[in-house]
Amino acid sequence: MAVKRTPVTPATKRSPKKAKRKTARSKARSPARTPAKKPTKAKKKKQPPKPTKRQLLQDFRQNIKSDVAEVMDLEFRQPKLWVSTGSLELDMALLHIDLDGKRHNGIPLGRVCEVYGPGHIGKSTLLDHLFANVQRMGGIAVLAETDTGRDSTYTSAIGVNLDELQRIEFKANMGSIENAGDKLVESMKFWNEKAPELPVIVGLDALGVTPTQEEIKKGLTEKSTASAAKIVRVLCRKVAPLLPGSNVTLIVLNHEYKSITFGGGVSANKTYGGQGFELLSTARIKLYPVKDGWLKGPGGVVVGRITGFDLQKWKLGKAYTHGRYGVLSSYGIDNAVTLWDTLTRAKIIEVKGSWGGINVDGEVVKFQGWWGLRQKGIEHPDLFSKLVEIYWGQAA
Repeated sequence: MAVKRTPVTPATKRSPKKAKRKTARSKARSPARTPAKKPTKAKKKKQPPKPTKRQLLQDFRQNIKSDVAEVMDLEFRQPKLWVSTGSLELDMALLHIDLDGKRHNGIPLGRVCEVYGPGHIGKSTLLDHLFANVQRMGGIAVLAETDTGRDSTYTSAIGVNLDELQRIEFKANMGSIENAGDKLVESMKFWNEKAPELPVIVGLDALGVTPTQEEIKKGLTEKSTASAAKIVRVLCRKVAPLLPGSNVTLIVLNHEYKSITFGGGVSANKTYGGQGFELLSTARIKLYPVKDGWLKGPGGVVVGRITGFDLQKWKLGKAYTHGRYGVLSSYGIDNAVTLWDTLTRAKIIEVKGSWGGINVDGEVVKFQGWWGLRQKGIEHPDLFSKLVEIYWGQAA
């Protein structure tokens, strides 16, 4: 009888011994499992406190500070010294109120000022008054003069000490803008380094009559104006780094001119040397003659004139103000005209006809017109000082 065989699966064919050997081999290959650890919470690191605004500002200053630059308060760079122009009216226009509310008048030191206008209007006179006043402060006056028409007697009468006036004159054919500019820069550097605490005014008289080296050699050409403007721009870039924190002020006297435009037209008034000093200046003062502004003394004799001014630029106060002051032919700026005009308008001086009178400490002082007021001031200096105090009170 035939036996019926059942089909054997592959697993059934394997011997138990071989299966056990394979199991042992696989156990040997697989690593032993370690029990899983419970996750631990990471400790939070303490964050440093955020710096305050004050700390950030201090860090910024330390980061910037070097031999090249540093961060300073705005007040630090404010002018520390001021020089009177000699004119009450102009000083009042040049008003600056600092951060503490203190009032300052006049030309600030450590800045550039440009004074311009037509010829024979009193630009050199104004510069001489600044020289005299800075000398009275114990300071130094330096004049770089390319226009050699200055009258020493007149300058002395204004109050300038000629023995102490440092006057730079140029040899023949050497008075160019380039040479004058170099001497201005050298003068400013010298006083900044040798005596930084001294008030110093360096004046150039005058830019408008100073030729370039090319003009001296070749004469005037159509390109002369453009060439001068380029040289002045370079000069301004040399002057600008000398100003911060300095007690040296540069006063530039300049002239106006009208150029002929394409087609034969006439342009508006321009100053010589382009816009270099116009941009660099803290103050730009335009002087002009007042129509019918002759000053007459006794007997109708002309003794001077009235000069008008426009404050075209004033970075430390209110610009575009204007006024006028008297200039006497032999004495310079005289404030009797300003006092007469201001105090009569305020009716502090009572006018009857050509006579005026003012009550001072219970006594009425009389004088005939501005000339009589001037004479009273010469005879009684205390009276004039009181009138000046009254003027400041009215102007403020």
